[in-house]
Amino acid sequence: MNYFVGISFSSDYLQFKKVDSFRRRFDHKFLLTPKLQMSLLPPFSIEERDLAQMSEEIAEGLEGQLLGLDHLTHIQFERIEFKTIGLKGQVFLRPVVPPEFFHCIEAMISVLKSYGAKFKTNASNEKNIYLPIGRTNELSFLEAAVDTALMEFQLPLELKMRSIDLFEKKPWNWPVSCQLFKFSHEGESQWTENHFICQ
Repeated sequence: MNYFVGISFSSDYLQFKKVDSFRRRFDHKFLLTPKLQMSLLPPFSIEERDLAQMSEEIAEGLEGQLLGLDHLTHIQFERIEFKTIGLKGQVFLRPVVPPEFFHCIEAMISVLKSYGAKFKTNASNEKNIYLPIGRTNELSFLEAAVDTALMEFQLPLELKMRSIDLFEKKPWNWPVSCQLFKFSHEGESQWTENHFICQ
């Protein structure tokens, strides 16, 4: 089974709606991942029998690292970037990654490797952390996407983080398999036993 770990964002935030509108127009993989998310760890494979115990161990580690850090409610994106591979192109927003996340990433990698997870790329590479907002198979379409992004987004922009989730990478969609950590926001209750939720 193939999975990845990513941050999900609150949909009631104005900047979310702008990003989501852009994705509907310029991301041909929108139907695969209608839930706006930014990967923290690249795809990895693991035996399904280990999933529940492994996820709970990761969730406990994230709680220990992030619980009580009230300043970690939003993440800022400071640049629009793009890349091409052959005829394929991608537009993405580059975040300012909070230092706390690097500790979380290293801890998650350690747990995953202890369960025999196999990563497809370098799991701790900071360059892997970005928010895809447009993907295309035509480079002429990529140019239009980049120009539109530069017009529509005023940088830096912020998105409100909702949770850190474990996503399953299926052929036709990428559903959330487990909610590993939920970020606390002003007016919301603090961590509860529902913090870690597996489907």
